[in-house]
Amino acid sequence: MPKKDTLIFLEKICNNATKKEFHISYNLREISNYLESLSSISRNNIISDSFWNRYPKNVQWKKYFPNNVKAHARGISYLIKFIYSNKDKYPKTYNSFLKNSSGIFLYYAINYFHGNERMKLAKRGVSSKDLRVKKISARILPIKFIENLANDSDYGVSSIIANRISPSAKPNLFLHSKNNRARFESILALEPDRDTIFQMINERLANSKDWRIAREIICLLDKLNDNDILFFINISGNVKIITDYFKNRLS
Repeated sequence: MPKKDTLIFLEKICNNATKKEFHISYNLREISNYLESLSSISRNNIISDSFWNRYPKNVQWKKYFPNNVKAHARGISYLIKFIYSNKDKYPKTYNSFLKNSSGIFLYYAINYFHGNERMKLAKRGVSSKDLRVKKISARILPIKFIENLANDSDYGVSSIIANRISPSAKPNLFLHSKNNRARFESILALEPDRDTIFQMINERLANSKDWRIAREIICLLDKLNDNDILFFINISGNVKIITDYFKNRLS
């Protein structure tokens, strides 16, 4: 549930929205004046509310406008662009967006702010619970700020990192990536010692029937000598590609 201040703000948006034939028009000046007039606590309660992490970007506004409070993402995007263009007139609201925005507020702020301000927003965005924010932050930040996202639990985020950082150049970053290609490329490039290889194979055995995991196991076995692979001679089970690997390797 949104905070009380957020509900009042949403009502303010609804009351300052006018349905046109092909779009919705918003009285951005009135909404901005309202935000600027609030106490810093109330304003930050609105802008930092976790409610915005789940606020939809797209709805069928012709069907839901004006009563549905989740039908105004476009109005929010207009508002943030308006505040940024008039930040000298709305300094308190501008600073709140810069320092405290979350969810869709932070997403649109990253889109519309520029330069160092945009980077400051994106640095906050990499730890956001809103995947839209995390993804756009991962696309624009310098590499050193996004390496810790290589093994992010979301496939989309980890894939963005894999496209920006070569897994073969920094293989240790991607060993637990959700992106199968990145994880495999990192294993190919890795030069682990014998004990590490044994550990990595054992970590994968439970899922060896997944052909992508089986392929990783084979890649790791290739890094062992003929004597060491005998420790794993019985792991193939019903996994054909592993069985075939041992037949070819030991024939």
